Amino acid sequence: MHVTISSKNQLTLPKNIVLNLAIHKGDILSVRLRENKIILTPQTLEDKYPAALLASVEKKLRKGTLPGEKNFSSVDKLIKHLKA
Repeated sequence: MHVTISSKNQLTLPKNIVLNLAIHKGDILSVRLRENKIILTPQTLEDKYPAALLASVEKKLRKGTLPGEKNFSSVDKLIKHLKA
């Protein structure tokens, strides 16, 4: 089986490989070079912000903030503000 590298250094994985590995758009693959071979390995990543931590932060936000601090009504709004 062969694939072609595009002008942007991209390649398309054959459908049977994608189906066998049950990988989908947006999934993360680790890329390594070993003995002149490219090794692609599907990865499972942990959430950067676990649900328990987000719930704890959201509870604290509902209690209010210190004078001069910006108040956020939800964790999602806080994260959106931090990314801006």
